[in-house]
Amino acid sequence: MDQIITILKQLYAVEEYTEYDLYVTGHSLGGALAQLLAFILAGILEAKELPAKKVIAITYASPRVGNKKFQKAFKALEKEGKLRHIRVSNDGDVVPVAPSLGYYQTGVNLHVKPKGKMKVGYRKDRNFFTQVRLSSASMHSLDYYHERIFREENADIIRMNVEEIYENYADFNDKK
Repeated sequence: MDQIITILKQLYAVEEYTEYDLYVTGHSLGGALAQLLAFILAGILEAKELPAKKVIAITYASPRVGNKKFQKAFKALEKEGKLRHIRVSNDGDVVPVAPSLGYYQTGVNLHVKPKGKMKVGYRKDRNFFTQVRLSSASMHSLDYYHERIFREENADIIRMNVEEIYENYADFNDKK
């Protein structure tokens, strides 16, 4: 972690980068690691004197990474505007619903389907059994994600920036 922070400080020391937000992204296990890194960095931005205003995680097929306490802490950073998480899941992919017991998802979920418009919701989670299919292994491929995301019926959501997605879909006052 110290090495990452050192590199980030070096990058943000370059004047043209000082106003940039910090994005982290990944697929599958990389998505889980991106989500955890974003959470940690958002929590220590001020303490480590990193000039980024917020950390944005964009993950694909990320498994669940935290319990209810983690989810609550994550939400607190979202409410403060320090953290954003756009989580893309694919109908039929079991990885984003695993592990299923005691773990929960965070962020705004863009759930893509074989047909029709994607479903968007804040901290929306699917049940493991509703995602299991004979084709579940192939549904984890980024090729399927790409094919399902970039369709005309999803254009209005795809054109939104992260803050617009949060304004339209995040509900910080829910009881979850």
